[in-house]
Amino acid sequence: METLKKIFRHNWNYKLISFILALCFWMWITSQSAPITLWGEQKITVPLVLRNQPANLVVISPLNPVSVRLSNLNSDVVMDVGDVYAYIDLEDAAAGEVSRPVRIYAPEGVRVSDLSPQNLVIALDVVQDKVVPVEVDITGAPAKYYTAGDPILTPDVVSVRGPQSLLENLTSVTVAANLNGAEETLQLNRPVRFDGLPLLPDTSLRAYPNIVSVLLPIYREEESVNTVPVELELTGAPQAGKVVRAVSAVPSSLQIIGMPEVLAQIDAIRLQNLNIAGWDSTGTIEVPSTGLNLPPETRTATETGIRVLVTIGDAAVRKTLTAQVSVRNVPAGFTALPIGEIEVEVSGYPEWVTDLTPQDLVFWVDASLYAPGSHFVTPSRNLPPGVELARMPSVNLVLQPIVPEEANPETPVDPAETEAEAAAGESENGEGEGEGEGGEGDETGDGENEPGENEPGENEPGENI
Repeated sequence: METLKKIFRHNWNYKLISFILALCFWMWITSQSAPITLWGEQKITVPLVLRNQPANLVVISPLNPVSVRLSNLNSDVVMDVGDVYAYIDLEDAAAGEVSRPVRIYAPEGVRVSDLSPQNLVIALDVVQDKVVPVEVDITGAPAKYYTAGDPILTPDVVSVRGPQSLLENLTSVTVAANLNGAEETLQLNRPVRFDGLPLLPDTSLRAYPNIVSVLLPIYREEESVNTVPVELELTGAPQAGKVVRAVSAVPSSLQIIGMPEVLAQIDAIRLQNLNIAGWDSTGTIEVPSTGLNLPPETRTATETGIRVLVTIGDAAVRKTLTAQVSVRNVPAGFTALPIGEIEVEVSGYPEWVTDLTPQDLVFWVDASLYAPGSHFVTPSRNLPPGVELARMPSVNLVLQPIVPEEANPETPVDPAETEAEAAAGESENGEGEGEGEGGEGDETGDGENEPGENEPGENEPGENI
């Protein structure tokens, strides 16, 4: 018992203060988690949300809360005010300003009155994407006798999505970095900022990614810093039927710190004897910073190593296809003989070549580049990505002038017209003969009868009857 008394009496004032603080903290937690209940009639402010907002549109005007008066019609039921909110339906909305009524969602048994505002004019803009560079806003200074090198950003560009009206004025994004008396290289992760733009809640621009890694080399004033590339040299060979498709280093360059005369002799960091013997799939090789074989008077800006990514895949294959060659841009007044089909051989990795069809290959000859006559030329081509041309024969382009059709001297005669003309000619000939014979009759006759009035029996042979 005496022991318990000593425990309570020892530093009792601190224990009392701790108890009071714990009690206050418990009461605050309880008040945060407990719902705000609605009794009788109350005037509250509820949040405003959007419904059916088109995916290609974004709101560029502020969305202020809505003031509403609520009444709990059922006094036996406790209502949670958090279940009440205002909303606007943006179905079928277009870019520009739209006016929509404000509606209230409330649980059953709650009466809504005195809503303000009842209508809202909302400005909408088209959503777009834009790639912009990242800039560093450096504040502070390193410690005395130290200086800072050029920052390295990863990534140095980001894709920004947001309203078209804001993206038009966006030329870059910013990340902040504070040197604050630093004596060694700083590596920071900083969020992207949109300085100088009027951003609004719910309409802010969004960057992808929104976090940028900033490397700030810090070194002594008598030292210098130099950025050099990383060169890779592989040894060994992958399994049969496999090839190395790509090799890359992350990072692809490093900043080296040291005395200027020593750095002048370093033009690259060479990673040699990277063994990939027997590899059958893509893999990585980790090279620690201690394995970079730098001169003892130098060091890298960071202690991180280099990761080498080696991409392994199936070897390239070849495929023979029959493709059509077309003739384009034939000059006016000329014609080109059809070229037809040719047999070509393409190469590439199996996933690109195996399912290739002649319709995927486009070959043509530009006739405007050649004079009239016959020319053996190599066609131009358009091939799918990853596909290369291993063999293609030359084609014969023949350009000929267009010869106009000669007029036929013998004009076809219509038989009906011929018969009509013949009949007309016979009629004319008959009249001429009659007149001639009649004339002779007049001369040999007694002169009393007119032509056509001769009496029967008085006519000479050959005269008209």
